Amino acid sequence: MGFTLENNKLVAEYWLLVLVLVAGAGAGGRDSSGPSFFGQTAFRTDVKFRIIAVGRPPAGPMRDAIADYESRAARYWPLEVHEVRAEPAKSRSPDEVRRLEGARLIERATGSLVALDERGRSLSTDAFAAWMVERRQRAEDTTFAVGGAFGLDAAVRDRALLVLSVSPWTLQHEMARLLLAEQLYRAGTIQRGEPYHKGS
Repeated sequence: MGFTLENNKLVAEYWLLVLVLVAGAGAGGRDSSGPSFFGQTAFRTDVKFRIIAVGRPPAGPMRDAIADYESRAARYWPLEVHEVRAEPAKSRSPDEVRRLEGARLIERATGSLVALDERGRSLSTDAFAAWMVERRQRAEDTTFAVGGAFGLDAAVRDRALLVLSVSPWTLQHEMARLLLAEQLYRAGTIQRGEPYHKGS
């Protein structure tokens, strides 16, 4: 019997399996190095988390998986998602593409900026959940910037409060966005003391 990706849940689980293999065993699982948050917590409501990404993923399993996990994450965090135009690379150098796309990301960013880049700092899942809780309790707006096919411009990294690595490997930018969304969802389940549910 052949495996198909027609069902959105199967699509999401397929890509998460790929990302767990890519990011390493510690990227998706919990460990004992950070605090856990059990029960309901009173949070400030006047705070926003944003994902600003370059381009829209092409129609297909990857786009479906990204939409699924961004929707799941929004159940736990006041999350907005915005996409900025990807710069055509036919007549421009990679440096020029990064510069133009980076300017669009910075223009749409609000609050503190977190730049996704493989050269950045790695956080365990529990540490990331604790960081998200702290940001929300302090009502500090936060924008996660996901670059395009050529990555992030140095201006975006220089402006960022945190340069965050979701994997030591260089990922396709749509995969990085999916892994971010999944970790936001997982962090939400941790801060509420809920088990991680693979289905909606």
